[in-house]
Amino acid sequence: MSETMISRRKFVAWVTGGIGAIMSAVVGLPAIAYLIGPSLRKQETGGWQPLGPLSQVQASTEPVSFTLSHVIEAGWRRTVKKETIYVQQLPDGELLAHSNICTHLSCIAHWQAEEQRFFCPCHDGVYDRMGNVVSGPPPRPLDRYQVKVEDGQIWVGERYRVYG
Repeated sequence: MSETMISRRKFVAWVTGGIGAIMSAVVGLPAIAYLIGPSLRKQETGGWQPLGPLSQVQASTEPVSFTLSHVIEAGWRRTVKKETIYVQQLPDGELLAHSNICTHLSCIAHWQAEEQRFFCPCHDGVYDRMGNVVSGPPPRPLDRYQVKVEDGQIWVGERYRVYG
């Protein structure tokens, strides 16, 4: 029978290495989870959000502006983004909701009631009341939102692009 003896030096090296590995795992694994956790988190879609009362739109002949706030999470950072949405009732009773962000360089387009148009002052982009391009550099109409009405409340869904 051969007995294998390990030296004291080797034993202390193994014990020290084992304790070091355990300490590294205790500190390192949570740190790694903290660093890569936000990238593994599932992004939630906006879904339907309440905008305002339908009576405001029905009482006006002009597009009515509403402010929509939503939280954007980028890693550990949370930002509240406020966005203006114009809603108007069409002659057939349907609602049209569109963004006020110019499709040229993302400047803000404002409703000018006296000219019956949306105007972007950055590069003189002009849109008609339906959000279609009249003149200027914008390549396409203003983005629109899905819209529905429930219990006298206007709800908006996802934003989508309009071409043509």
